[in-house]
Parts: sequence; structure tokens; C-alpha cells
Amino acid sequence: MRQLGIAALLLALVGCRSTAELPRTSAERSGFDSTSTGPQVERFLAEIAALSRLVVDTSFGTTATGRRLPIEILAEPAVHTPAEARRRGLPVVLVMANIHSGEVEGKEAAQQLVRRLALGDLRPLLGHLTVLIAPNYNADGAAAIGDHRPEQFGPFTGIGTRTTAAGFDLNRDYAKLETPEARALVALMNAWNPALVIDLHTTNGSHHGYALTYSPPLNPDVDPAILSYERSELLPTVRREMRESGFESYDYGNFADEEGQPTPGWYTFSPAARYGNNYVGLRNRLAVLSEAYSYRPFSERVASTERFTELLLRHAAADGPKITALLAA
Repeated sequence: MRQLGIAALLLALVGCRSTAELPRTSAERSGFDSTSTGPQVERFLAEIAALSRLVVDTSFGTTATGRRLPIEILAEPAVHTPAEARRRGLPVVLVMANIHSGEVEGKEAAQQLVRRLALGDLRPLLGHLTVLIAPNYNADGAAAIGDHRPEQFGPFTGIGTRTTAAGFDLNRDYAKLETPEARALVALMNAWNPALVIDLHTTNGSHHGYALTYSPPLNPDVDPAILSYERSELLPTVRREMRESGFESYDYGNFADEEGQPTPGWYTFSPAARYGNNYVGLRNRLAVLSEAYSYRPFSERVASTERFTELLLRHAAADGPKITALLAA
């Protein structure tokens, strides 16, 4: 049978709608003047799931105040459980965003990636990966809309808070697991065993010349082969591809004079296990931290985050057997 082109496939999936008629995020509809609220995120995800048999729209827990933590499970054919994913024998990738809910670029990029994976150009990746996307991890913080990061360049109608409603920084709670959100996330990782976790953030520090900075796990007890693959193969290749896409990127850090360090330099963050990507590395799994540059316009930050995540997904799909063997070892 002759294969359908992407355009024809889209028309078949959405009942003869054109691609221009596919659901758009609240940020897209506002021209990136605003970010999506939690209910708007959930409506968008439900609309995509209604149009695609490849999406399972569910949740992985609730916040301290009872808000739902949404997650989309994407695969072809669709899977509903970790056991079904294991039977596929393909890498599981977890994309998570909005752990700091003032850093909203990942939330928007994650929604756009759900649409592209389910209904667009990234659908072929689902033949090589199971993708979990959790776009609004700090759902309580996201509900506290206000002018919390006035130094950054948009969105201009308010964003959420860095911490949860109870005042916890979820990206410091991977060791103690004091919050229901962190316990739910670690339970998700225990169940699905993702080979790669991509954690989407936004900078709030030094002024520099990069659209996006990134980091592998930093703890020295992470398996050396995992660190070698990320530092020597994956991230240098993605950096080159980001440049070819018009986005300069570099290793995450801050200048010494802004960090109170004793000597000049570019300093990264602590290797402690309470940070998410270090924690995932200590599980002997791949982890990448993404930090969009907060002083660029909001729309550009979303675009660079989406492109960076897309490239990581493409490499995870292409390197699936290598990654599976690396983690099995």
C-alpha cells in the first residue's frame, strides 16, 4: 500500500480538518503575550487526545491542594501501562516542564510537542520511542499567576511561582521526597523506568549570548559510560544542530561575579542528588536539563526549548539500541 504523506495523514486523523485548524495553545492564540493556565493546558491536551488514537491523556498524581498532575502517554500503537511499554522493548522518554512555574517556556513547548507527536511531523518517532510528557508539574504554583519574574522578557500577563503552594521548591525535593508532587513523580519513574528524562527550565541569572543552556547529570557517582555518552556524543551533536537551527547553546552556568565565587569563571550548580537531573543520573539513566534564556522574547524562548527537546527526542529514537544497551550494562 502506498504510504500516506504527512498532510494526508493529518487530514485522515482529524476528519478532513486542515493543519491550520488543529488546536492551538493559549500562548499561541495570544501571540505569546500570555502563558497557559493549568485548566487551559488540560483542555488543550484533551482536544489533542480526542483527535489522535496515539495519545493517552491521564495524570500521575495530585498536588498538595488536590490539583491534577497531567501527563500524556504517546506511542504507536498506543500504550496505557508500563507493562505495555516494556513489551514494546523501546526506550521511554519523559519530558517534564513547569517544575518552577514561573519558567513557563517548557510548558508551552511541551504542549506543542504533544501536538506534533500525535498529529504532525514527529509522529514517526513514536515507532521508536514511548514518550511521556508532563507539561505542568508544579500545578499549584502555576495557579498563582502574578508578576513574579519582572526581569524576563514576557509573557506580560503574569506567570506562576517558583515554589508550590506549600512553599517547596520541587527541584530540591528528589532526596527527601517531602511533597506529594515529588513522591508522585518518583513513583512514575519507578513504574515507567524512563531511559531519558528531559527537564525544561528557564534561566534567572547571568546575562550571556546563548538562546539556551543545558546540563547532563553532574554527580560524580553517575555511571561513567552514561556521562561519556551525554558529554561526548549527545550534547555536542545537539549543540551543533541547535546552531544550524539558529539557536546558540552552551553548558549551563553563571558568571562568578554573580554567584559569589572567589575566582573568575563560569560556574554550574551543585552535584547534590536533590536536584532532578543529578537524581536521574544516580538512577543510572540519561538526564538533560534545559534552560531557555529568560532575557529573550517569550516566543523565542518557547521556540528554542521546543527545538532542543525535539532534537533530543530524535537522537533518542535514532540511538535507541545503543541507549538500551548502555543502560542495561
